[in-house]
Amino acid sequence: MGHRGVRRRHPRCLSGRAVERDERRVHRSARREGGFSLVEVLVAAAILVAGIGAILQLFVIATRATSDARDATYAAVLAAQKLEEVRAAPFPGPVDATEYLDIRGAPLVARAGALYERRTIVTWLPTQPGETVVITVRVWRRGREHRALRLATVRTRRGV
Repeated sequence: MGHRGVRRRHPRCLSGRAVERDERRVHRSARREGGFSLVEVLVAAAILVAGIGAILQLFVIATRATSDARDATYAAVLAAQKLEEVRAAPFPGPVDATEYLDIRGAPLVARAGALYERRTIVTWLPTQPGETVVITVRVWRRGREHRALRLATVRTRRGV
């Protein structure tokens, strides 16, 4: 049986040192589960900032695209109006005229204050001078001539 005065431990019981080691392990894992390290927080913040930056960049791109689409729509309407005006008038001769327009498309006397420019060019068709004209209308927002909208048509005298 054993010695007198010495108690036998159950095999599942831990010694004092083993208990201390287990307690330290429990405390360490509890610390890990209880919060985040500084590195984890910094990485999460960097990912969050990058995501917000990408979303803001998309907003800027979308706003610019909306503005460009609005300008193109206004330019198309202004060009079509002028094209119909020239087609409805008596048969035109050669013309090269520039108009300055406000935000509503109303003509202005001076370039100052104009939002759009509209250039109308009427030229004779080289194969039928005096009988057929080419009508070209270009409209652009001031400062953005490289994005001008251009419409063109041909008009022939009646009876030809």
